[in-house]
Amino acid sequence: YNPNFNATHAQLIAWVKTDLAYDTDKRITMKYGAPSLSSQENPELVWNSDYGGVWHLNDNPAGTIFDSTPNNNDGTSNAGPVLADGKIGDGTKFDATSNQYINISDSASMDFQTQFTIDVWVKPRVTNKWQTIVSKMNGAQGSGSTANEDVYFVLDGSGRVYIGLASSSSNVAWATGYYTVANRWDNLVFTYDSSSSIGTLYVNGTFYGTNFYGLGLLRDNSNPFYIGYNLGWASEVFDGVIDEVRTRDRKSTRLNSSHTDISRMPSSA
Repeated sequence: YNPNFNATHAQLIAWVKTDLAYDTDKRITMKYGAPSLSSQENPELVWNSDYGGVWHLNDNPAGTIFDSTPNNNDGTSNAGPVLADGKIGDGTKFDATSNQYINISDSASMDFQTQFTIDVWVKPRVTNKWQTIVSKMNGAQGSGSTANEDVYFVLDGSGRVYIGLASSSSNVAWATGYYTVANRWDNLVFTYDSSSSIGTLYVNGTFYGTNFYGLGLLRDNSNPFYIGYNLGWASEVFDGVIDEVRTRDRKSTRLNSSHTDISRMPSSA
């Protein structure tokens, strides 16, 4: 919802699920501006069972960081990140010097062994330091051990997108070659399929490249899923704004866009 779409109009873009049919007339009514109207949101029907978690990051960071899927992979924040203008509504702003991040407990729906997609919007404040976008690992990546690593999705010390994965026998790190820019939004989508051992990066809806050939089935672990932090290198905290984090337990065939559902949003929206 954009109340300042232009000088005379607001704009609402929303996804709805209905029984409309091309050969049947149906009246659609829109009500607004009435405080007595109750919320009719239904987050559990917005996202199908492929999604492990969807975090709009527009919640009060001092409270629960809601997962919009039926999996209830809700998160908690550390050290008080704050709301900021996001790519879609509000996002969450992290300050690395204050060690701010979000912690989501491990669950079966956050198992990334076979195939998965991570979809996220990022706007780093700086690009001259290592900083985590999301992770589910304990520091094995790059240390010569593959135990307990799952996903390491970060920006390196030059702002480049850097991804690490590990199987039971090896680990692979991919310095992708795509460089983010300070204070600019990028939509980063990474997919991995263990059957083909292909990991693919898309940037702003465009194919960027592939890697991880021959890696196979990833190791599983019981570590939390972190937004803005990783267990292995505690100083690699994200510095900037993150919005719309989504995970799927399959290789995605549809990329992110400027659209979103209205689940978990204030009823006034």
